Amino acid sequence: MMYNRKMMPYLTQIAIGGFSEKPELYSLDPLGSVLPDDYVALGTGAEIAIGVLELNYKKNMEKNEAKQLIQRSLKAAMQRDTGSGDGIDLTIITKDEYTEETESFE
Repeated sequence: MMYNRKMMPYLTQIAIGGFSEKPELYSLDPLGSVLPDDYVALGTGAEIAIGVLELNYKKNMEKNEAKQLIQRSLKAAMQRDTGSGDGIDLTIITKDEYTEETESFE
């Protein structure tokens, strides 16, 4: 569907994550390509956030360590890009749980 609109694409980027037999994360670009990865940054502040993630990401991070890295990358993006908003909606998916958290920086 997204590829059919390649000449006039939908202006969206999507991250899809979950846990089947192992954690899985995919991003969909505006043309519909499905890209598997260990971490994803999307939106106007993605270039800033991805820099922090690339520098600090390690495989098999503990949940709290990964959460702090995500918060740090998003805070960096929010400080340098007004389109990145002023809060974080965080979804944590593990083998045993699904939780949602919200943090506002107003």
